[in-house]
Amino acid sequence: MTETNPSASQSKNNVRHLAKAQGLAETLHRRRFTLARRLVQLFVLLLFVGTFRWGWSIAQTPLLVGDLSSSRLLNWIPLSD
Repeated sequence: MTETNPSASQSKNNVRHLAKAQGLAETLHRRRFTLARRLVQLFVLLLFVGTFRWGWSIAQTPLLVGDLSSSRLLNWIPLSD
């Protein structure tokens, strides 16, 4: 006769997953923070392209100064930690 290992039986617990979203509104609500993050990332990339490719500036100050690792918005607000 084999002995059952109590710790092995405890590791077989079922995982409860979130039910599938019922519609587009619920899907967007669940992914709102991911979507907001992606929009901010695209906006920052657009600022880089606009500043360095098209020469965007405000009052003769470039919108972004620096590169992807260390940059400043309007040479005042740092975009890195």
